[in-house]
Formats: sequence, C-alpha cells, structure tokens
Amino acid sequence: MLIELPNGKSRGKWQRMLVDEYGDAPRWSAMIRCPDCEERLSLLDHKIADDGQVTPSVGHWNNAGCAWHTSPKLVGWSPCPPTPEVKPYIAECEKCHKKLRQLGGCGVNAGGYRLLCQPCMQPFLAPTR
Repeated sequence: MLIELPNGKSRGKWQRMLVDEYGDAPRWSAMIRCPDCEERLSLLDHKIADDGQVTPSVGHWNNAGCAWHTSPKLVGWSPCPPTPEVKPYIAECEKCHKKLRQLGGCGVNAGGYRLLCQPCMQPFLAPTR
C-alpha cells in the first residue's frame, strides 16, 4: 500500500533528523509516527528519494499489535538542508591517543587518566570479585 505522509510531530506524520552528526558520514533521515498506534518508526535503514519516496517498505518489527505496513512518501522531503561536513576531532584518549569526535565514553578518572575511549575504559568498568 502506498501512502503520503505530511511533515509534523503528530500521528501519521514525519520529522527530519540528522544521523551520525559526530561520525564519519552525517546524513539526513526521518522518523515516522505510526498513524495507527503512534509508535515512532525510524527510517535509519531506509532510502529516501528526492521526491520523498521511502524504500523498502516501513512497518513494525516488534509490535505484533499493529499491522500498519506501507511504502510511504514523505510530502515536503525536498529540498533537504545541506549535509553537514564531518566535524573535526575534538578529544583524544589519554591512554591510546585515539581521536574522538564526541565525549561519549570519556570522562572517567581511572588509572590516572581523565579522558578515555570506550575500549580503554572497559578494564576499569569490569566487575571485580
């Protein structure tokens, strides 16, 4: 079934969202509010054409109580804002010197280090016996 969805925040509408803002490939995607149950459905793994047509089809993968499944067209999708440029590195792990774009996983004062990446922080987070 094909359906056109307008832009907005309520049931049966879509909203644009920026994906991977601090990563290596920032891009625009969207979130749909199911017109039947109001659950938010991400289009992260979908392709959105310039005319707003979404492929593959969209449906619930974990909501057996809602049968809404369609190939939506996002009315007003184009033009998209320019895709943001990749952000420069803003932090460095003090142990392995890996450069990071965001501070998630950093800030633990462990082993004398102030900023650690997730892999270097794991030994300090492991449960002790």
